[in-house]
Amino acid sequence: MPQGKGFQSFFHKTLLRALLLLFVLSSGFPISYLKAQDPSQTINSIEIVGTSDLEKAQILFMIESQVGETLDQRKLRQDVHILHEMNLFRDVQVEVEPGEDGYILRYRLKERARLADVRIEGRTLVSKTEIEKQLTIKVL
Repeated sequence: MPQGKGFQSFFHKTLLRALLLLFVLSSGFPISYLKAQDPSQTINSIEIVGTSDLEKAQILFMIESQVGETLDQRKLRQDVHILHEMNLFRDVQVEVEPGEDGYILRYRLKERARLADVRIEGRTLVSKTEIEKQLTIKVL
């Protein structure tokens, strides 16, 4: 029965190819690949509004969205979550603006008030050092 074995081999190869094709098509690979190649879906620039230049560099390092990547709504939600978790901002908003070569992301941040100085005055019974040890609020 050499013909039977040849048929089985052909059948198995065909089945394997069909399953592989089905897997590739169902995984979304071709669609995501085409999206990644579309320059209009790319993040062209990221702007941080409402904070100092030093903090801008830190924020760009912390967020998931990056220049040159494809715009991803999940990453934008994650970015907002990350910025809220920093506990430095009372409001975080992301604007997505279409540009000529892709998208411009604009993160609008409103900072929380920061404690700049603590003065301990009028103490008589307890030393300044002892009071500072008990403070739970720290100066940034």
